[in-house]
Amino acid sequence: MIKKSCKVNELKRVISISLIVGLLLTITPLQSFAAKKDEGHQIMVSLGDSYSSGEGIEPFYGQEDDVSIKIQNPDWLAHRSKDCWPGMLTLPDHNGKMSDNRDEYWFFAAASGAVTDNMLNTFRKEYKKGKYTSVYDLDPQLDIFNEIGANEVDYVTLTLGGNDAGFADIIAACVKGSNYLNIGGLADKLNNTWEDFYKEGGIRDNLVKAYLNIAQKAGPQAQILVAGYPELLNQDGGFFISKSEAVLVNENVSKFNEAIAEIVQDCDDLGIKISFVSVEEAFEGHGAYSDDPYINEVILFSKSQDLKDFEMPSKYSIHPNYNGACAYAECVQAKIDELEATRDADEEADPSTNPIATNDEIDAKAMHFSGVVLQPEDVVLKMFDALQDGDYELAAECLDPATEQQLDFWGGIASTIVGLFTGEYMSWGQLVLEAAGATDVDVIECYSENMVLESNIDLFADILPQIPGLRNLICTEADVYVKYRYKYNDEYYIDEDIYHVRRYEWSGWRIEEGYK
Repeated sequence: MIKKSCKVNELKRVISISLIVGLLLTITPLQSFAAKKDEGHQIMVSLGDSYSSGEGIEPFYGQEDDVSIKIQNPDWLAHRSKDCWPGMLTLPDHNGKMSDNRDEYWFFAAASGAVTDNMLNTFRKEYKKGKYTSVYDLDPQLDIFNEIGANEVDYVTLTLGGNDAGFADIIAACVKGSNYLNIGGLADKLNNTWEDFYKEGGIRDNLVKAYLNIAQKAGPQAQILVAGYPELLNQDGGFFISKSEAVLVNENVSKFNEAIAEIVQDCDDLGIKISFVSVEEAFEGHGAYSDDPYINEVILFSKSQDLKDFEMPSKYSIHPNYNGACAYAECVQAKIDELEATRDADEEADPSTNPIATNDEIDAKAMHFSGVVLQPEDVVLKMFDALQDGDYELAAECLDPATEQQLDFWGGIASTIVGLFTGEYMSWGQLVLEAAGATDVDVIECYSENMVLESNIDLFADILPQIPGLRNLICTEADVYVKYRYKYNDEYYIDEDIYHVRRYEWSGWRIEEGYK
């Protein structure tokens, strides 16, 4: 199984996490990234919109209170359900579900109707029913991290973006209009949504900002789980909704999920601990109006717990029911279990389990970069020397050009922001050096193997790379084996990696990935 090399992965992790998430105001020390928070119970925070709050699944927290009380209760106004899917999740070191540990190890800030802006800004809730009217501002959802404390959270769950995209308006267009006559403008609304998604400062940009803000507030140790949206409608449609409308809505929800997954992957590539969890397969065949629905049908008029009279349709409409919440929980729980298993394996992979260096290996003359990258192994030696010297910008130049550009871009932004706060400019490489320090490592063996020539002629591809005088000139890919010693708890150990390197037309040999 291919595994990212510790050196390449460490470089990307140190630079990207420190600079993008933590370095905007402070630099998180390198040593803290791998450290477990403490020996206590893990903490989970659940953020997002109505698909996380449990809209439509009674009872809501505070529902049993008198109207005069609950219209000032943020839990009830946000329609946070006691049977929401985040509350059904479990963590290994807890008794019961997260809902059994509320406000101690589980913090619930999701709110029905929330948009990306409500991560950092208040969310106004208006109640207008009968003789009662009220206005209440829900706190910004990310304020919850101020209550918990810095770097204390292990998991963050959320669904986000559906309200930015106008899901409610899209469903209302189905109910109020005709797809055939374009009354209600379903197709137009969907087209407008995608225009708004990709425009500068649109939905996509807002989601990116939201994920980065969550990562910054939660801390580099937190794993962010972004759940997607389910298949909403039975493919044959239903009352008020034609088959063509149902197909169109479901196709665009899938497209929306794909777009969210791409954003999450982009953030993951930057070093943020974030994962996308798809729920579409779990809901397949269980949309609203199906024989076994996991989604509420369109409810024309207000329910007793809706915040307004004469609201059409009810906010309960096209939201997961209890079975849908269970399906969500099953999907996200599977991801948590996978991450927990990986974490346990990583914690067991103590560096000191590697062989202790012999006296000969400790005394061996270290291999160093000669100053010109002519051979595949030269770029690996260059990176190790750069790490040894704490020159992270030079180390970044050893990685593939796309990664180097990404690091330089975000690093430049971080340097500028830190300079504004401190009044002193430092390059991003200097900032990371202060956070991580130089690496005490020496290369004791390094050579190329499995050299490849890109050619449509098999004879050339098979034979020419084997000719010593030609291979460094004509080959375009290779694996580089490196054996090195490093210091851990005042003891020297030996490790080895294999890096896959590629020759780029203008950049020469660069490291693409590594594996054990």
